[in-house]
Amino acid sequence: MEIYLLRHPPVQIKKGICYGQSDLPIVSNWETYLSPKINTLPENLKVFSSDLKRCSEVAQHLYPNNFITDQNLREVHFGSWEGRKWNDIPKNQIDEWNNKLDTWNQHQGESFQQLKERAQTFIGSLDQTSETPVLIVTHAGWIRALLAHLLNLTAQQAFMFEFNYGSLSCIASKKNYSSIVYLNH
Repeated sequence: MEIYLLRHPPVQIKKGICYGQSDLPIVSNWETYLSPKINTLPENLKVFSSDLKRCSEVAQHLYPNNFITDQNLREVHFGSWEGRKWNDIPKNQIDEWNNKLDTWNQHQGESFQQLKERAQTFIGSLDQTSETPVLIVTHAGWIRALLAHLLNLTAQQAFMFEFNYGSLSCIASKKNYSSIVYLNH
């Protein structure tokens, strides 16, 4: 099964704000951020989207009334950090989070491991024997969590991957094997 991963375009928020699961609208010129590869996607896609506006608005525009939203596709929940300036979060908390990415959730939000479990739950719900390709409109953190699950990566390894706004990635997945076709196009 081919799984296409589309990261949402930028959101309407000041730079430097931690926004994880905050439900923010996308910028007005969002279509200019979409990967040109979006035009090469197969026609018979099964489309899923995070239920947050920045993803569901894109899915609605590209595939009107032909997509399913799922809360498991949401970005990581940053708890008490949501809506705060990154620079206002105590440095020692950010350092501790960076050093323990897999398990740290002292901000009353989710750890990367919890996000990875949500990604695993969602992927596990797909019919791996299906020939129908899947498009998932989601978030950079969720894409990293999926890669960590499929490729058996630590959080630190998954965070080595960059995903630009509007970028498209593709993974080929079988029941016991996954491979990267391309990332961040």
